[in-house]
Formats: sequence, C-alpha cells, structure tokens
Amino acid sequence: YFQAVINAALGAAGVPPTALDDAEAALGLAPGTFFAPGTGSFEQFAHRDDSISVFTQLDYELTDNLTLTGGLNFTSDKKKVELSSRLAPDAFSNADFSGLPGALPLLAALQFIPALVPLPNANETNRSSNQDLAWSIRASWKPIPQLNIYAIAATGFKAASWTLSRDSRVGSRFAKPEDTMLFEIGAKARFDNLSINLALFDQTIKNFQSTVSTGRGFAFLNADKQSSRGFELETNWQPVRGLSLVNSVTYLDALYDSFPNFMAGIDLSGQRPAGIPKWSATSAATYDFTIGQWRAFVRGDYHYESKTRLQDNTGALARTINEFNASMGVDFDNGFQLQLWARNLTNDKYYVGAT
Repeated sequence: YFQAVINAALGAAGVPPTALDDAEAALGLAPGTFFAPGTGSFEQFAHRDDSISVFTQLDYELTDNLTLTGGLNFTSDKKKVELSSRLAPDAFSNADFSGLPGALPLLAALQFIPALVPLPNANETNRSSNQDLAWSIRASWKPIPQLNIYAIAATGFKAASWTLSRDSRVGSRFAKPEDTMLFEIGAKARFDNLSINLALFDQTIKNFQSTVSTGRGFAFLNADKQSSRGFELETNWQPVRGLSLVNSVTYLDALYDSFPNFMAGIDLSGQRPAGIPKWSATSAATYDFTIGQWRAFVRGDYHYESKTRLQDNTGALARTINEFNASMGVDFDNGFQLQLWARNLTNDKYYVGAT
C-alpha cells in the first residue's frame, strides 16, 4: 500500500514509478526491503517520576503591624523514561539516497520521520535526579487595617524535563533544571465596595526550559538566562448591590537575556520569548439578581492581548486578541441550573497555535 502511495507521489513529481525498486538495487538491498511486513514504528513510552517536597514556614511579628515570614522548601525529583518500538525499523526511513543516480535522490523528500532512536541508548541515559533547597523571605506591613504592603524575595526550582514525542531527536529530549530568582513588591487594599491589588515584579530564570516545535514532534532546549519584569493591577468595584465590575491589566517585559543555542545558526539572545504578550487586560461586569425564589445573573467580559509571536521558530506568525464573551444563567430552587453563553461575539479571528 505504502509503495503504491509513494509511487503515485513520485509519478506526480516526474519521478519514474520504479524508483523504489531502482533505489533498492542501487543500495544493494534485496527487492521488497522497503516497507517490508513487520517493519515500521509502533512506539511505546514510559515515564516515572518520584518527587518529594518538604517545606516549612515561620511568621514573626516584629510589631503589631509588621510581620516577617521566612520559608524553606527542599525538593528531590527523580525521573526515569523509556522509549522503544515494537517493530523493526523500516529500511526506507534511514536510507541514504544522496549519492544515487538520476532522480533517486528525490526520495529523501519522503523520509518525513527517521527511524526511532530508543531510550536509553549508547549516547543518552534515561534517568535524571535533581535536588534543590529553595527559600523565601516576605515582609508585610499594615499601616491601616484596610491596606497591606508587602515585599518578597524568593528562589524557585523546576526539575529536569523530558520530551517523549514521536520525532524527538538525540540531544533534544532532555532539559536541565531551572533556577529562579524573584523580587516582588505590592499592595492589597480592601474597602467596603472596592478592592485593589498591585504587584511589581522582577524575575530571572537560569536554564529556562523551552519547548520547540519541529513540525513532527517537540525538542527541549535550555536558554542560559530569561528574565521578566512588569506589573499587574487588579480592581473589583461593586458600585451598587448586585453589580460587580472586575478589571485587570498586566504589563510583562520578557526577554531572552542569553539563548545562543536555540537552533543551528539562530541566536535568540536579546529577543522576546514567543507566547508572552507585552500587554494583556480583562474587564468583566456581572449583575446578580433574583426572579422570585430563583437566583440569576448576566455577565459580559472582554479580553485583550497585544501582538505576540506564536512560536520562537515560526518567524513573523503572530496574533492579537480582542474577544468579547457573554453569559447568563438561572439557579432553580430544586438544584438545577440553566446557563446560556456565547464566546467571541465580535468574531475576532486569531491563531491559536503554530508548528
């Protein structure tokens, strides 16, 4: 069957339909070697993760209005992965057609996925083991009962990761552990009908784990350093009974400080990571009311994301989101609930992904 499909594709490209037979002969292979019964790829994946986390936290009241909090978190993470195929590799997927005569080198264009390289193998282990002790320090000050001002310094940790996608390649299946340093200051205010949260942050990640789409699978890479700075503002106002107005806005200045080994010949150092909009905002209005003994609501919300590249390796392909949604519902006194909702009422069109 596969030979018939390939012969048809080759014929459409002007390659003789006997190309597979000719290539087998030129490579010194027996007739019928390509796509022989019992060959191909039938993958089996196994992943085991044993993780232990022990943490402690201590609050110390320096004064009635000032509290100092310290915390420690020890993490131990061990992973074991296995990748194999239940079938023998097909000879076509790894054949070298480059030196063959005539149009036979065109067969290389049909080698979409090379033969599976199992894990473990001679060049790759299938185990990782990581330990880390993270810490955090927080100071919280309440000058008045309605206001809390805080400052945080903390470290973070993410254990090594593995990708077991079908077309994972040797050298791109494993990403080293991440180490994070975070500084944040902010304030939280609570009044009768209004609450306001404001946070300013500066985060740096060493060995940032990046997932790159290859079109046929995924590769794991580490950026030497990635940083993010910005702020987040949230408000919740209830001007009248039953009406709630919620707004949030986030500004995020993200950067690959050092990522010289992204792909062959590509250095992303100094560029913005894909999938992270510089500006994002959400506004929502909800009105709760009653119909007899039934509780009901109507809601509308708007979401915005500034122009953002979808993947680090997809060039200029980007999206901007301007989406409006609405919903309404009734809670009956017998426990049943009826809801009607509509998404993207403005018919905003944008990409959701790219490979």
